[in-house]
Amino acid sequence: DSGGGAPEVAGMWFKHKETHVRPPLRPLMLDFSQHTTVDNNFHRHYLTHKGKIVRIENGIAKRFLVSNYMTMTSFGCSMRCAYCINNKMKRLYPDWDRVRRRPVDHIIVELKDAVNKIPRIWSVDLVDDDFCSAHVEYLEEFRDKYKGEIGLPLDVMGLRPADVVPEKMDILRDMGAVKVRMGIQAVNREAKKLFKRTYSNKFLMKKVNLLHRYRKDFFGIRYDFIVDTPWDDKTASIDILKFMSRMPPPFFANIFTLAFYPGSELYDRALKERIIEPNDVWEGRLNKNFMELKPTWVNFLLTVMSIVHISPPVLNMLLRPTFLCRVRPIPTSILKLAQALVSAKRFLVFLAHGDRAQLRKVFLYLTEYGFLFRPMKKG
Repeated sequence: DSGGGAPEVAGMWFKHKETHVRPPLRPLMLDFSQHTTVDNNFHRHYLTHKGKIVRIENGIAKRFLVSNYMTMTSFGCSMRCAYCINNKMKRLYPDWDRVRRRPVDHIIVELKDAVNKIPRIWSVDLVDDDFCSAHVEYLEEFRDKYKGEIGLPLDVMGLRPADVVPEKMDILRDMGAVKVRMGIQAVNREAKKLFKRTYSNKFLMKKVNLLHRYRKDFFGIRYDFIVDTPWDDKTASIDILKFMSRMPPPFFANIFTLAFYPGSELYDRALKERIIEPNDVWEGRLNKNFMELKPTWVNFLLTVMSIVHISPPVLNMLLRPTFLCRVRPIPTSILKLAQALVSAKRFLVFLAHGDRAQLRKVFLYLTEYGFLFRPMKKG
């Protein structure tokens, strides 16, 4: 406004006349104890609702503040998966794979504040990418203080296979974890190479079997897989199916279609190979829901596996070449119906185990899975 030069603010770019001013990035925060926690004073927060900017209070708060409180206790990730936003962050910050953890007392202060200000919080979701890579001493401190001062059921959503060991799983159980989620993503050799996931299938199955031993404590055991890549040789998804058929039930499989995140290695490769165009991300053509699977027979079977477990002999029959040729592709409505049934089963299982937070999440589930009731986008 004053007509002077562009301000030098770290982490923000500016256009000044015909040039761009690009100050350096802000340094990573290392000492979280010097900063306040999440601001749960909703009376001074706003959101857009029905075309208007409204204060988060009364009916608005009750509608959008669900009963599972989500938070992060750490930032950064020790892995370098080629599809993930952390892949880009590590190229911006060389020490991004040094996981930066908040002090346990810092987390407890936030959770106490949330419980006091948000009505009917029934569970806490830890959405860290790398929660259990913490030292045992840190996890034990978290367990002791969380049990003593919060005591709500926990959903630990970021388990690396390398961290699934009895000592740490015992600590999770003792701190009140009832749901856990581990990323497998791929079991096919080429797909692992593509995703930069180096775990052997023998190692992965060992971790699956270990988690199965805790099935009475963790009623919500979930595994992530990625399908529908443009470089798929058509066997990657079948290999996932065969792997899943050997996994001991019960479990839930999160089957995601590959989404290109700008700046990730797979995004850059797709651009280079003209699979996507530079303007696609800005024009919304990449903003697909990563649960909108291609309507193939194999994706249908992957979805069904979370409804009813398919044994290896039965699966081999369903994957015979003659059978595959006759049923591929399948009607989109059939695949969406299977996905809806998986969601319904998950809802009922979690509710039956006392996860009352599911009751207030119905509205968000309908929003999240709204694609099941819309025509599928082409491409």
